[in-house]
Amino acid sequence: EYIITVDSDSVVEPESLQAIVAGFADPQVGAVAGNLRVLNIRDGIIPCMMDTAFLFVCEVIRTSQSLDSCVMCTPGALSGYRRSLMLQLMDRWQAQHFLGVPAKIGEDRALATMILTSGYKIVFARNALVKTIMPQDYPGMCKVLLRWTRSDIRENFLLLTWLIRQHRFSGRIAAIWYHNIIQTFNTLLPSLFLPSLLLVALFASWPALKICLTAALLLGLLLAAIPAMVYARQVSVLRSAWAFVFSAFNLFGLSWIPLYSFLTLRNTDWLTRKK
Repeated sequence: EYIITVDSDSVVEPESLQAIVAGFADPQVGAVAGNLRVLNIRDGIIPCMMDTAFLFVCEVIRTSQSLDSCVMCTPGALSGYRRSLMLQLMDRWQAQHFLGVPAKIGEDRALATMILTSGYKIVFARNALVKTIMPQDYPGMCKVLLRWTRSDIRENFLLLTWLIRQHRFSGRIAAIWYHNIIQTFNTLLPSLFLPSLLLVALFASWPALKICLTAALLLGLLLAAIPAMVYARQVSVLRSAWAFVFSAFNLFGLSWIPLYSFLTLRNTDWLTRKK
């Protein structure tokens, strides 16, 4: 009756499958998203930083989306699907194209979009815990984030086009509008960072550029306080400092990824799989 996906590099907690299945008590629920954490947290700085990000995404973003039954990503590491619905969507999913090329990445976002636009609900199962291996080096991290960002941009756009075509307005449509706008800004605004800095560097003075960089860093650290507080409450006060490290690292080491993803949307290579 249900199909549950698990990534090959992930470890599922014993009670997680029961928590996934329990999410289908409502017959309108088409999918249940698991709770993702990092398995190899002792393998370096990058897994530590990503663990704070995962906890924030699940505990805050997906929990809030689940309140409206419109979780926008069913992670491949652990998610459950109603089998009857999956059979209806399978041909459409396998044939999905975007910008004239097959959509071979971001199947978790693609399936979630198709389920939501079919009128079904998607919820988050907080007790369905799964831990997955993250890259330990910078190139590996960038490849993962490029794949995720490209698929996010694609699915945000497809969901937006579906929302625009809806002639009836309802509470559910309003909720999907709200969460999709937030998701869109999460990819759109960071992509403007480097072009903005370039404009300041070309048409303003060096002190103005320093002020912009300092302001961006302080704003990033201020916003990082939210995931840091969540991590401190749920896991460890000491390790919550990685949220601030990740914020600075994201600004200076990863801010090129959203812009590059927009410019290379037709690239659907998995990047982290060996050919």
